[in-house]
Amino acid sequence: MECVRNRILPAFQYLRMDQIKPKHIIDFLDNLEENGMRMDGKGGKLSSSRIYYHYRILNNIFNFAQEIQIIKENPVKMVKKPKVEYKETEVYTDEEVAHLLECLESETQVPHWQIIIKLAIITGMRRSELCGLEFKHFDYENGLVRVRQALTYTKTNGYEIHEIRKGNRTARQRDIHIPLSLATEVKKLELQRKKERLAAEKLWMDGKYNFILCDETGKPFNPNSLKNWWERFIKRHKLKYINIHALRHTSATLLINEGVHAKIISERLGHSDIKTTMNIYGHSLKQADKLATEKLESVLKRSAKKSI
Repeated sequence: MECVRNRILPAFQYLRMDQIKPKHIIDFLDNLEENGMRMDGKGGKLSSSRIYYHYRILNNIFNFAQEIQIIKENPVKMVKKPKVEYKETEVYTDEEVAHLLECLESETQVPHWQIIIKLAIITGMRRSELCGLEFKHFDYENGLVRVRQALTYTKTNGYEIHEIRKGNRTARQRDIHIPLSLATEVKKLELQRKKERLAAEKLWMDGKYNFILCDETGKPFNPNSLKNWWERFIKRHKLKYINIHALRHTSATLLINEGVHAKIISERLGHSDIKTTMNIYGHSLKQADKLATEKLESVLKRSAKKSI
């Protein structure tokens, strides 16, 4: 795991686990808040959610050490959890999504990108989950996509495929319903890919994987290619700029506005619990609740007028 290898191990390498005290944990977390702690070449600080992620990893490590009796107490338990600040993200409205989909229909030469963008809006999947999608994850008959793995790429480790488990605290394994029309598009692309694979002289990893986003040899696209294609697409069609991750927020916001329960939205997004959904989309949920109250009030007023 990158954060363990690049941050946690270097910070605690000279201490035994039973020597690490709450103060060491606090100092480590405080250090993460300093400028220059990013490792992606960009300036600025780590996000509050990223700092909390390190806290959670440390907590899991020491919990396990306590379970197998390497240490008596978990020092992380005595440290206050870092506060996560959720910023309101720019999303697309219903009308803007409809226009986006119209523009997407003109991109007939790249059916894989058409499918992935539609899936991003409909399912709210994360970028790594979209990049990790294989054709075997689709149930064409029942209109389902099964979220089972994520794909990442770093210069150090190259491509890595991470299994998503049911109990994972950061991303949950899940099955999401999709329109049958979209399932048909995926099936059509799979037939096209079969021909490409047969024509290829050699397949990436001996054909072990069959990704939606890949080249003619089956080698997956770098996850950054999704971001790059998206930015070119919105520029080409003069659409309002939002980053690719904001399609996930757009998906959630559209469901909220349609009155879908927060529990269902949480399950579709693969959140570890409903609290995460409430924290991130609390403002949108309040707005939807206010709108629902106004609609109910107008119904009651019309009913009162009829009874007079």
